Amino acid sequence: MWLEVRVRATGDVDELAGRIAGEVGAASAGVEIRGELVVFWVAPEDAEPAAAAAAALGEVEIADAVPEAEWRDAYKRYFKPTRLTRQVVVVPSWETYVPATDDLEIHIDPGQAFGTGSHATTQLVLEAMQALADDGQAFSELLDFGTGSGILSIAAALLWPNARIAAIDIDPLAVAAARENFDRNGVGDRVVLSCGADPAALAIEPDLVLANIQRPVLLPAVRPLTKLAAPRAVMLLSGLLADQLDEVSEAYQSSGWREARRALEDPAGSWGLLELRRP
Repeated sequence: MWLEVRVRATGDVDELAGRIAGEVGAASAGVEIRGELVVFWVAPEDAEPAAAAAAALGEVEIADAVPEAEWRDAYKRYFKPTRLTRQVVVVPSWETYVPATDDLEIHIDPGQAFGTGSHATTQLVLEAMQALADDGQAFSELLDFGTGSGILSIAAALLWPNARIAAIDIDPLAVAAARENFDRNGVGDRVVLSCGADPAALAIEPDLVLANIQRPVLLPAVRPLTKLAAPRAVMLLSGLLADQLDEVSEAYQSSGWREARRALEDPAGSWGLLELRRP
């Protein structure tokens, strides 16, 4: 079951659609423009927080959604091949794309586990991964904590072809979607995928940890992720609002990490990323 959140535009409807995609993309199954309305779909448990986020942008109402097949068809009108970093390009299955010489293509469609790269926090992590790769940093073992659709694991497998990757998520639907996406992108044999909440159960000592997940998950994860990580590991944390960065950074620094860099996305600086390093 899905609910749709409708936001009435008072100005440029295309601009509003873009802003909404940036604000609620992680929770949304897609965005559609209907005249003066921008409509997006969410699970019932996500409807109220997503509507609250959208309320800053326009008048909001929540209603029962149209059938899933209809919103997926609508999504196809707006989800096109999208360059997310210097190399990484997301290509939906219904589109054709001619890659440049250095491009790394990720083939992924919207599904029950959302994560097509459109949300600001995903883009922040991907840009940070690209910067590490461009700096010549190599990693042997990676952990994708809260993998969702698996997009970060796929990007990691393409950027570091010799790395072993472990991906974990507590949502069985996300795990099923990630497995399908790994196989679609030809990296299924390089990613160990688990459904559970305890990263310590994984037989891995990651030198790169990726966690694009919310503050209430990142704070309790300080000790288990620190215990698991290799000496001199790098950690990329996002899924964070800008005003949450200090608290999360301090929590990880108290366990021996140091903050190497932080980044903000969009002119208002709504979303942030922390790059942490373990001495």
